[in-house]
Amino acid sequence: MQRILAELRLPITTLTDLETLLWPILSALNTVPHGFDTKIGHAGLPRDDVLHAIPAIQHTILNVVLPVWLVPLREAGHEPLVKAFFCPLSPSKGTNGPTPEAVSSIHCHIAISALFSVSTLDEIMFHYTIDRVHYTIYTSGTEADAHACDIAAQRWEDYVRDVCSLPGKVANVSHGSDSVIIPENMEHGYYFSALCTSAEKLLSQISQRLLTVLMQSYSHLLQKFIHLGLFPRSLPSLSTQPSFFTSTLPTIRRRLHLASLSTASSNASAAEYSIAWTSVVKSLPLSSHQILLTSLLSSFDLHIGRDTSTVARRQVGSAGEILRGLIGTLGGADNEELWSAVSATMCGSKGIWDLGVVRAVVAWVADPHEMSVDETALKKLLDAVVAVWTNTEYVKRSLLSQHRYLTSFFLITFAAFPPTSECVKQLAFFPPFISSISTYLSHLDSAVRRCGMLAAEIVAGRCGQKLAFGGWDDSGDEFDWARALRGWRNDWSFEAFTSRDDAGRHADIKTNATPEPVASGSKPISPIRGSRTRASAPPDSDDDSLSGYSSSGRSSRTPSPTPSELAEIEQDPSLRVGRTKPIPRPVYLAQLAALLKNDKNDDKDVAERTEVVLNFAEQLIRRKKGFGFELDENAVELTISLLRLRDNYDLEGFDEKRQGAIIALVECCPRKVALTLVEQIFTNQYSTSDRIMMLTSLAVATRVLSGLPAPSTPARTHPRIAFPSKMLPPALHQRYSTLEEQPRREFQQVVEGITRKALERSKDDVEDALGSHPEIIRERRLRLGSTARTGRGGIQVLDRDSKSLRPAAQSTTPEFTSIAAEYFIIPLINHMWLYLRDSTTRLRDGAGTGILLDAMVQTQFLSTITVLVHASRHALDFLAVIAPAAMELAITLGSKPLDRNAKPAQNNAVLTAALEVALIVLDACVDIDSGRTLGLEHTVLLKAVGAWAGEVLEKAGERDEKASAAAAGVVVRIEKIEDKWGRSMVGF
Repeated sequence: MQRILAELRLPITTLTDLETLLWPILSALNTVPHGFDTKIGHAGLPRDDVLHAIPAIQHTILNVVLPVWLVPLREAGHEPLVKAFFCPLSPSKGTNGPTPEAVSSIHCHIAISALFSVSTLDEIMFHYTIDRVHYTIYTSGTEADAHACDIAAQRWEDYVRDVCSLPGKVANVSHGSDSVIIPENMEHGYYFSALCTSAEKLLSQISQRLLTVLMQSYSHLLQKFIHLGLFPRSLPSLSTQPSFFTSTLPTIRRRLHLASLSTASSNASAAEYSIAWTSVVKSLPLSSHQILLTSLLSSFDLHIGRDTSTVARRQVGSAGEILRGLIGTLGGADNEELWSAVSATMCGSKGIWDLGVVRAVVAWVADPHEMSVDETALKKLLDAVVAVWTNTEYVKRSLLSQHRYLTSFFLITFAAFPPTSECVKQLAFFPPFISSISTYLSHLDSAVRRCGMLAAEIVAGRCGQKLAFGGWDDSGDEFDWARALRGWRNDWSFEAFTSRDDAGRHADIKTNATPEPVASGSKPISPIRGSRTRASAPPDSDDDSLSGYSSSGRSSRTPSPTPSELAEIEQDPSLRVGRTKPIPRPVYLAQLAALLKNDKNDDKDVAERTEVVLNFAEQLIRRKKGFGFELDENAVELTISLLRLRDNYDLEGFDEKRQGAIIALVECCPRKVALTLVEQIFTNQYSTSDRIMMLTSLAVATRVLSGLPAPSTPARTHPRIAFPSKMLPPALHQRYSTLEEQPRREFQQVVEGITRKALERSKDDVEDALGSHPEIIRERRLRLGSTARTGRGGIQVLDRDSKSLRPAAQSTTPEFTSIAAEYFIIPLINHMWLYLRDSTTRLRDGAGTGILLDAMVQTQFLSTITVLVHASRHALDFLAVIAPAAMELAITLGSKPLDRNAKPAQNNAVLTAALEVALIVLDACVDIDSGRTLGLEHTVLLKAVGAWAGEVLEKAGERDEKASAAAAGVVVRIEKIEDKWGRSMVGF
């Protein structure tokens, strides 16, 4: 065998030599085509050696022999000699041929000799269907050997994988090639339809043996079909869309003996076939159960609705019997996964089934035998339906079509119980069911209210009680639907479909089981046969009916309104005060803007509308980022509307949610929203808290846009106090805390962190200045244990702006450094200059005109400038534009208090914030160009800031540590710039 393989890989001179090498292999396999037996004679090879070498032989033929010899073989008419290695056609020995390995080999090398591969695959799939290959792999006796079972399982899995991917492989090979034409049998729809038919035939063969290893192999095949989408949720609309049950359902119905007469032997085979199906289905995972059940129900194509004719009932019975035969009964205790699949399929929100499917499912679950039903299984089904039907959110949010569907499902299932069943009474006194009736009756849609009223009347009637809401006599589909369900009953003579007689027998039964006439509207009908009418029933002192008490005509009370009067009141628009529809959740920014714009004092829904806006504004804005032009068109309007929004109804989380929405607007649309916020800050219609919120929003969004950690608002830690009456509980204290504490809570960590890092860098400069005092340096080094200077011993402290310490930049468009000056910092500074100019020339008697001069607002304003300047230090125009503008504003606001009514502590806060702005600007300038631009081009400003900081340092002393520290940092930075560029400063 090895010699033949070696010779096949070498160049072959003549066609006769090739045939001489191929014939012994085929002879050993007993697959020599007709007409070649007498042409060549050769000693046979051991069959086991040949079977072991089949993959190598096929690989050699596809890769070495066929590229050279395919055309000569075809011209000589000897191509069947090569095809016999892949698709042997010997009638007696065909099933023992190398077909599984052939599919795998061609699958791997289909691109080589594509014309031969495609035509050979077509013949393989025609002559060797999947059931025939399965028999070849799982030969008799395989189940007794564990090792042989493992090998067979591996071969089967490889074969299933290759067979299921063949149409895609063939389509890829034929694409762009005129010589390779896809055969009809290899087209996607036709191929998988034939594959499903063969798979169903395979299960019929397996059912005759019912071995575990065979069941496992079929479960693997079915799971592969599920992954390929051969179990669609709806009937295919095109022939190219294959469906397992569409292709096999007629055969399945015939095998279950639903269309033919039965005998004892056929009953046994039908039972074995059903056992095989149920065993395979139960071995599938839960997700596959739901997919398979959904596809099976849709393949029934039951569009009979409320039709109760004999033909319709037989269709229901046939579908129920198929469900029972393929999936099994649901009355056992080991069917929890199947119950989950049934509940998710029938009661889920993904679709609404026709009433014919509902009736088939009820007939399947009821499993009627001789007019008795499985009440345990029906109880589980009813519980699943009632759990959804009584859900408050379902009642409020679902559409009318869903209400009618589930109510029909509920009442059809309820009607399947015998009249004497305890489940009927248990449902009537079930607390969730009773409370859900009130929920239905309070619904705004009258059609939905009808669903609850109909269910309540029918359940009460089955329990022997009297409940009549009235108003059922009108015409229309709504009332026809209600009347049909009110008189609904299951005729198990047809829907059970347990009789195996011919159609004439069913016709005789039908003549004796005509349906009862539908009841008229207002008089409730009890579905219990043979019961006495209400008129002849004796009075019962314990009657717990739901009818109202009768009142005497002499009563002084006002009589209760009749149903017709209630209907008139309900339709009167002048009396429907406060009964409006719930405000829907906005899905477009235009809807959000409309909710914000419609803010009238006489609007009764303004509180609910404001709450909806606050709950969904931030997430809606972030979701619209980068999605068309919707955000750009509505950003300015939304910003102004949110700023003008007032908490007139004491809504929970009002300030946090509004600020979150504004921050989202700045992050997602910075160019427009930042300029809008700057303009609104300097208008006179906002309070101090509103302005602080705007400044905070700008700072937080700036940190996010620049890729820096955003400031958080940590929970305030309150000191432990001896007398609780001196302070509110923590939650209320934080809610009603004074506005003076808010800006420090928001910016304390961020601003102090920025300043602290700048001061640490200034300490290094101080260390350089103290170089002439080694004892001081030695004492500092011993105390710290290490130094922050690069190149010295100890732990090396990386630069704060190094790439290793920077957080990962976020993919924002545009980057903050490109828009910082034009849209954030310079507009904010220019508006402040204009405000300061106007404040000196006008009378400060207008509402809100002097709020910006308040010390608290000034502190927040300068803190915001500090955050913005620190985030823009890498901008191209930082040295030329941002740095001098921020320095000049800082010295102006910090050198002279503008709020005459401020306390000394508040003025010190403004001074500290101004010094921090100057410190951050100087720190950035020293890092970028060692202060060259600021020292040489803005010398006067630099000297003025130095003199101001020196004066603050002399006067502050130990009274204000933060101001002293910031002033010292400014002085050290300015001295470093003067030491380096002092000689180049003209005039100084």
